[in-house]
Amino acid sequence: MYQLPKNVQDTIMKNISRKHEDMEEVFQKLAYSGLAKDAVIEGVQQIVKSSSWSQSLKGILTAGVVKSVRYGGEKLKKMLKGWKKK
Repeated sequence: MYQLPKNVQDTIMKNISRKHEDMEEVFQKLAYSGLAKDAVIEGVQQIVKSSSWSQSLKGILTAGVVKSVRYGGEKLKKMLKGWKKK
């Protein structure tokens, strides 16, 4: 888990640890519990979700409402298509 980008490590720590808990201990517990994969997936999803929202808001301001709604609709279709594959 130490090979993960720092922002993913920080997000995982924020999601599952108490304040002032040692990162090494937290990651070791995750590895032994078998929940490491889920923690990484959730951490990456949170990062992507927040950047997607900010990108969408910036798009509305720069490209205009109509283009942004079309783009958002296409992204929504893609997301739903991805969910159906699971």
